[in-house]
Amino acid sequence: MKKVLMVGGKNYRSIAQKSKQLNIQVIHKADYKKERRTHTYFEKHIKEVDCVVLFINACSHDNMWRIRELTKRYNKPIVYTRGTGTTNAFTIAIQRMKPKVG
Repeated sequence: MKKVLMVGGKNYRSIAQKSKQLNIQVIHKADYKKERRTHTYFEKHIKEVDCVVLFINACSHDNMWRIRELTKRYNKPIVYTRGTGTTNAFTIAIQRMKPKVG
């Protein structure tokens, strides 16, 4: 089972339904706040996930930069999505999690 960290957005029901259909475990952080403890939260979860989905219109700028830095450090794929549509976000995340051939 793949594991994805989703940051931003409010579509809890849609995220739960789509993740169940696709057999993906989701960690969802719907937070617009700038808090110091979010850095440790993100670091803990980015280490254990296969991909990060960032809803850029529903996330603080500070958190976006923290996540970008951590995904680079731990070599994890990140998906930026402008809308809050979960189907599109999951589709792109699944493509990014596939191993590259060649």
